[in-house]
Amino acid sequence: MTTEQTPRLETVSTGSDDTPKRMNLSRKKLLFRFIGLPHHTKVAIMKKYNLWEDSDRELPDAEIFTACFERANRKGVLDAVWDEVEGQAGQRL
Repeated sequence: MTTEQTPRLETVSTGSDDTPKRMNLSRKKLLFRFIGLPHHTKVAIMKKYNLWEDSDRELPDAEIFTACFERANRKGVLDAVWDEVEGQAGQRL
């Protein structure tokens, strides 16, 4: 397998416990799609899956959405959240 055929992985910090996590390129691309959505759409997606907490209002956006993605992963709804993001991003194209 060549380097081009091997999925690239990047280490990212997740904030609270500073444990490095691996994120493949396709998930990173989807995260960028999420960031490109209007703020109200991002919040609506997070609320739809009960990932939004009132205390999140006090945090900067980057920390809010990092926390929400971590919650989605813990609750087992991350794939559903990403399907929603893809759908919303597709509507904007």
